Amino acid sequence: MKKRKKIKIKKISLPLKKMTDKEKDYVTAVLEDVNHNFKAFGEVLEDVRKKGDATFEEVGNIKGELVVMNHQLDNIEKEIISIKNEIKELRLSLSRKADIEKLNNLESRIIKIEEYLKLSTA
Repeated sequence: MKKRKKIKIKKISLPLKKMTDKEKDYVTAVLEDVNHNFKAFGEVLEDVRKKGDATFEEVGNIKGELVVMNHQLDNIEKEIISIKNEIKELRLSLSRKADIEKLNNLESRIIKIEEYLKLSTA
């Protein structure tokens, strides 16, 4: 750890008694300007903080929405796997041509859904 150097600030006292009215007016104007700038700077910082808080809140909301979407996607993937397993079981037990065509149709629909969702549940 580095030690911090203490900077000594030499206080100066304004020789108000020795100043002319014009110099006093000038110093007053400069101090008022500095004070105004500090107030404006403080207001800007407050706005930045509020916007930062709003942004963090927004990120939290988006994160929550993503969690829900991922959960829904997981459910869709599980459902597709379940349907595929049922199709395999039915294929083994079916003998009539109409039933097999219906199965082929279901498989085609599942494939289209997977392609659309870019799923790989093979």
